[in-house]
Amino acid sequence: MPDDDGRIVYTVDEGDGDLRERAFINADRLVVPKYQNIINIILSLFFLVLYSVVVNQARTAAPGLLEWFVYIVVAGNVVDELQQIWKGGLFYFYSLWNCLSFLIYLIFTGAFTLRIVALMTLDSEHRQQLNNTAFDVLSTLAIFLWMRVLSILDSWRYFGSYAIILQSMFKDGIIFFFLLIWVLLGFSQAFLALRSDLQHDDFKKIVGLLIQGYLSSPDFELAADFHPILGHILYVMFIFISVVILQSLLFSLFATSFQNVIDKSQAEYLTSFTFKTLSLLEAGYDLPSPFNLIGLVLLTPLRLFFSHRTYRHARRRFITITFLPVLLFIAWYERGPGRRALAQLRFDSQGETAEEEDMPLHPTTRDLEAIERILGHRFASKDAAGLEDGDVSGKSGTSGGEASKAHGETLERRLAIGKMMDMLAAIDRKN
Repeated sequence: MPDDDGRIVYTVDEGDGDLRERAFINADRLVVPKYQNIINIILSLFFLVLYSVVVNQARTAAPGLLEWFVYIVVAGNVVDELQQIWKGGLFYFYSLWNCLSFLIYLIFTGAFTLRIVALMTLDSEHRQQLNNTAFDVLSTLAIFLWMRVLSILDSWRYFGSYAIILQSMFKDGIIFFFLLIWVLLGFSQAFLALRSDLQHDDFKKIVGLLIQGYLSSPDFELAADFHPILGHILYVMFIFISVVILQSLLFSLFATSFQNVIDKSQAEYLTSFTFKTLSLLEAGYDLPSPFNLIGLVLLTPLRLFFSHRTYRHARRRFITITFLPVLLFIAWYERGPGRRALAQLRFDSQGETAEEEDMPLHPTTRDLEAIERILGHRFASKDAAGLEDGDVSGKSGTSGGEASKAHGETLERRLAIGKMMDMLAAIDRKN
């Protein structure tokens, strides 16, 4: 879990870290939130690359192999999202990123439906039109997919803080757009009432006129077509309300949201990180997409014929076989770099204050004798016999200048040896 300054620190057990009694390939390691998070990040980035390749390739009449694989991965993610909605209910939509994921998979479903309908269409011109529409819909997903990258990197404090800021700003933006739509409806009704003759496309013209005015591209000539006098007046009023008042309100909302999050960014990040860690722990052995579809097809029927214990054993075997390369990498990491990092973590977790209290900077005679034995008499001082409990005294009969020089050299040596002892203690703790 994160510490007070935001650095991620994982609490470890008090054992000696010996991995000899642990199985070399252990499926339980996949439940560790750190490894789950890394796997999710890699799979999400891989899916983003795969999507980019599919969208930017030539448009074909039938889906290719890569496109089918994209739809299979999306189907696995849809199954996961439906399970979360089933478990959480409406609370699922309280998160901005969950709403964004729901929108992404909804658009994917729409594009896939258009591709399937195009395959069953006999008219070549209509089929080509459906395929072009499907690819156009898929192209719009790039905006949302790149936005979601920020949500999968929120375990790092930098990205996590900005993800919280964006989420807060989006919520305030929703309030603003509700007010803007309310104003649009009011002025649309006013312009509709001013028209002299009835036309079926008047409403489209009015909405386009108001949107142009809000986007700083007003068309006063079109406003005058509805009424030569009141048209200009209403249009100026709309621009003033929407651009000056509502826009200033939006800026103030964004500034307030940003300041509120920045003021308590550490607490917000810690809360978000804790929630994500608990969610990963709760997920347990849930397989990521598309492996969850394989497990759903192969393992779910076993529940009808085998006991719960046998089913769990079969599921564990399936996970071990499916993620064998990942488990091999985890085993190598925990017996190599990870083991050294764990030792360093235990050393750092003792705290700098405790280290300063435990490591003497003013060695006594016993300390110097220990250093002398360790370093093979290389850095031993002939004045060591005159040091007792950190007190240094010159020989009797030494002149004032010589005594001062000897005292300076002895003090220098004491400080150097003190630093050496610090390094020796650090090396001893790391080993």
